[in-house]
Amino acid sequence: MSTSTSTQSSRPHSVLKTGARTYLSPQATLIGTYPITLGPTCVVQLRAKLVALHGPVSVGEGSVLCERASVGVLNADGEGGKEDEGEMGVVLGKGVVVECGAVVEARVVGEGSVVEVGARVGRGAVVGKHCKISPLCVVAPYEILPDRTIVYGGGGGSDANHSDGGGGGGGGGGGEQEQRRVEPEALQESRARVLGKHVEVLRTLMGGK
Repeated sequence: MSTSTSTQSSRPHSVLKTGARTYLSPQATLIGTYPITLGPTCVVQLRAKLVALHGPVSVGEGSVLCERASVGVLNADGEGGKEDEGEMGVVLGKGVVVECGAVVEARVVGEGSVVEVGARVGRGAVVGKHCKISPLCVVAPYEILPDRTIVYGGGGGSDANHSDGGGGGGGGGGGEQEQRRVEPEALQESRARVLGKHVEVLRTLMGGK
């Protein structure tokens, strides 16, 4: 992107590209040898982690990674009966929010989506635009969520409510199964406005201008 400047991360071997008016906390962690790109006006809070061990990580304009959030593939071993080959990058679209303690290993998280506190999005998943993953919920590896999907219920780390993954038996202890529903398009606009205000407050608090 034309507004980006390229710098060398203080962590060994990671190439970091940051856009204009991006805030990257000195206490954030960057890991790996692949490029990490932060678009304009992003906020990466303290103890957030960007993991480029197995592929590049790209964070879209205006996105926010909250404290202890993790974005990037942590483990390259095959999962869910699939063999992983080649690069396993992660792309966050414009205006994505990854809240405290959430983990995102998805291939793509679409524009305006929110991964709430302690939620987990598995490796290779594709999350559409304007989705919401509620606190402590899990999106299974390689799952595909259409635009405006809300994942809710669950909590406690159980496997996602997904019949074809073969992973249902090892969940986290008797939690309610997660549900999915698609939000009407008419509601998405008002939720996007609320999210936008929330992001602006975070950016101000973290020193973004």
